[in-house]
Amino acid sequence: MRVVVELPSGALMPSPAHEVPLQLLHDHPALLATLLEKLGGRAPEGVLEPVNANLRFADPAEVRPDLVFRAERPPWLLLELQNRIDPDKARRWIVAAAIQLDATGVMGEIVILTSSRRVAAWAHEVAHVRGDFGSRFELTPLVLPIVGKAIDALLDEAHPELAFFAAWAVRGRRGSRARRIVDRAVELTERMPDALRDAAVRAIVAVLKEPLLEYLKAIAMNPDQLPESRAARRFRQFFEDRGKAEGKLEGKIEGVVEGKRAALLTLLDARELSASDNERAMINACADDALLDQWIVRAATASAVADVLNQPARVRSKARHVARKPTRAR
Repeated sequence: MRVVVELPSGALMPSPAHEVPLQLLHDHPALLATLLEKLGGRAPEGVLEPVNANLRFADPAEVRPDLVFRAERPPWLLLELQNRIDPDKARRWIVAAAIQLDATGVMGEIVILTSSRRVAAWAHEVAHVRGDFGSRFELTPLVLPIVGKAIDALLDEAHPELAFFAAWAVRGRRGSRARRIVDRAVELTERMPDALRDAAVRAIVAVLKEPLLEYLKAIAMNPDQLPESRAARRFRQFFEDRGKAEGKLEGKIEGVVEGKRAALLTLLDARELSASDNERAMINACADDALLDQWIVRAATASAVADVLNQPARVRSKARHVARKPTRAR
């Protein structure tokens, strides 16, 4: 039997909202165990261990879940972080489960993590398929929708490491409830172990969209907050450090651009091409690295500064005129 699982045409590039939680769960598998216990009612037995997520049934069939784990019980666990409806998952989840069932001889778990009620309802039944004559195949995954009261349940002082997923669930929302959730998530980051705390700070900043990201910056930078909370201080330091890094990068770029401006003016002076005050101001105001390169190339052969700074229409016209000039017979 030859089974082929193709990648969907026109597939979207993964977003931070998809990749950041997966990286966090891959690096800290205990988070998934806690999520399963908190939202699903049961935790895996033994230590969850991430393994290669490329699953092959029969060459050239291949399907790649987001993450694959092994434990004592369940023997295998496939995790899909689902932000949107994808009809291709009807066959992919079936094939993935069949590969693991065939390899181990026992059924494990397919866990769907989502922040959408609509996606959660779809995920429950997308892999229920029927043939024309009545044959049925039903795969019902364990769906963990982080919505409504489930979000509040993740803002738990006993499990501060889950606060990130509460912030992730409201990452694109507006309004006071979303801000309260982010506030609480920020507060709980200070209760995490050092290694996970820093990862959670980076992860929250990476997944939030406007306006929540601006709100987070505002509470972190609020000079009137007395006394300043440890969480706000940590996020303030994060944004300040990131601003310094971006400033250094901008400084390097500006240094390169400034050098090219100086090189262009030096070249014009060397060729005795006199720039007017307006032309010199135009050169000094240019911050386009590629455009400055073009101007430098033109300055090597131009007969006037105007030919350097403008589109060389007159140069092209002159070239056409020369091309039409008849050659003198020898």
